[in-house]
Amino acid sequence: MSKQELIMRFSTIFNRGIATEEETKIFEGMSHEQLVETFINYINLHSDLLGTVHIESSQALNDHGVDIIVTINEECKIGIQIKSPFDVSEDNFAQNVKRQLTESFAHNLDKWYLFICSPLITNTGINYTQRINHLINELSLYNTNYHCVFGPLSSAQIIKYQTTKMPENDFNLIVKRYLKQDEPDEITYVPQSYKASNSLSKINSVLGWNHSEDELKITKEYFDQLLQTLTLLPKKTRQIFTETLKRSERRLPYQTIQTNLRTPLYEVETCLRIDRTNLIEEINLLNKYGLAYIEEDEGILYICITDGNADWDIIYTIKEFCNKANINPEIIFVELDFSVLD
Repeated sequence: MSKQELIMRFSTIFNRGIATEEETKIFEGMSHEQLVETFINYINLHSDLLGTVHIESSQALNDHGVDIIVTINEECKIGIQIKSPFDVSEDNFAQNVKRQLTESFAHNLDKWYLFICSPLITNTGINYTQRINHLINELSLYNTNYHCVFGPLSSAQIIKYQTTKMPENDFNLIVKRYLKQDEPDEITYVPQSYKASNSLSKINSVLGWNHSEDELKITKEYFDQLLQTLTLLPKKTRQIFTETLKRSERRLPYQTIQTNLRTPLYEVETCLRIDRTNLIEEINLLNKYGLAYIEEDEGILYICITDGNADWDIIYTIKEFCNKANINPEIIFVELDFSVLD
């Protein structure tokens, strides 16, 4: 088994879903030592899914950027750094993490994991959300696959399931999905089939446009153009675009028409269980075709949905139609069936 696959399998055991902001308060009062012990026990709980596992804790490592080192099958070496509520509360939190990331190179690791185990908002009302998101965004800009970050929403689930082993069927399904993501895309990006809209009669009715047939013919040209753009994208990219769109909201107050829809990059990364580097590459491809881009706002990275070459908010219009007509947007953006607009 390759190192890459061993790392994927290791990542998989931590994919236990997403907690709520309130549930991150599970970290309140937990010491660094407690957290390290919890993670060691959790890894041991899943050792039979990983291979031959050897674990060293920080007491034997003299720190150097890691709290735990996990060696799998005597060939794959993984480091783990855990940040406790106290760590996050310190003013030099971000600087310490970046220093520890650099120091971890001394261990000749194949992968370095950071688990941020802190409430987003404490019981006393202290809000660490922006501090944590700013660090995650900074680390995402590093041009490397060396590190992987689990924020509080993901890390809280590890505490929740600390004594519950992931079912083997669930584990195998997630691993299979990871491996499938690494398969090369089709030689051609053009799908074998798609269905264009003929009349736009349904969207005209659902959204209450009351457009005439001549007006709809002009509008249809924009939908046809969007469809042709989507056919140039791999199906995986269209799936990521659609999942981003589902989670996007219009910013208030509205700015330019084409940048109203956006969602935090971290949310999409976490929900899709996709490596941030790969996600950014997908967004760069969407940007090439005028459908999405990444922007930073107050230290948080957002994926912004744009409208291709349309001079009106066609993507938001389709999203609104899908919500009102109870249609899964995957039918339109992934399966390329624009006939549901008729």
